[in-house]
Amino acid sequence: MSSGPKKGKFILYEWNAIVFNVSELDKINWNDCLESPDTIRKSLDGTLTFVQWDTVKQPDFVGLLTTSMGPYDFPFMEGLLSTAPWFEGGFSDHWEEDIDDGEDYGWGVSDTN
Repeated sequence: MSSGPKKGKFILYEWNAIVFNVSELDKINWNDCLESPDTIRKSLDGTLTFVQWDTVKQPDFVGLLTTSMGPYDFPFMEGLLSTAPWFEGGFSDHWEEDIDDGEDYGWGVSDTN
């Protein structure tokens, strides 16, 4: 049985990302990122951003970041970017706690309605 992708099948695009404070944007080697200084996305309050890379090896600049969180994969980032700090009307204002709890990507949705 082949373990590789099959012809005609959709292949999920894989990349990793790191979240960090915008004060460290000057440490980023943009040649190693999928973004550019003109295309980065910031949190709603303008304090956080992230960059992505699609290589197996983590870019060297990641080690220079002192405010970094991650690296995270696509499913995690997809959930994170739908939370209140990143998206108006997001699911949770407690995303840092949600990250730290090690659970799946429920993003703090309460069952105490």
